[in-house]
Amino acid sequence: MAIADSLDVPVEILPASTIPANAWYAARKRYWADSILHWMKKDARLPGEKRLAITGKDIAATTIKQYNWGVMGLAHQPGSVCVVSDYRLHSASTTAEQRRHKLLKIALHELAHTSGLPHCKQPNCLLADAEGKDKTKQLSGFCHSCRKHLMGQ
Repeated sequence: MAIADSLDVPVEILPASTIPANAWYAARKRYWADSILHWMKKDARLPGEKRLAITGKDIAATTIKQYNWGVMGLAHQPGSVCVVSDYRLHSASTTAEQRRHKLLKIALHELAHTSGLPHCKQPNCLLADAEGKDKTKQLSGFCHSCRKHLMGQ
């Protein structure tokens, strides 16, 4: 699995779950990402375990500038849970393989946040701030500094 290979960690795929009804925000027809994280955290099993939820549903978070801003992912930083969505990656010019590759980059970005890493200033680092755009094409991997933190050095 790409996440296991990228981070050199064991990965277990759990059965699919239904997003809790209290995460639904009817006014914008999408789910609150932070409500999903809260629900996931209640189900954590082991100390140090990280949980990543992957969905095709539209998810959102509130930022300093915007209430219920659509996002591709969100994580507790530091923490044990994160959620990513491929909802915003669908377009007529994007193949399924390209979406999977972009989603992997977003998942690695959010998992790195669970380790306490903030956004990185390096524009090609997987931890670069997307600033509300899909910048996955320019991301080439973790920069030296972020990789060093993630590998515990």
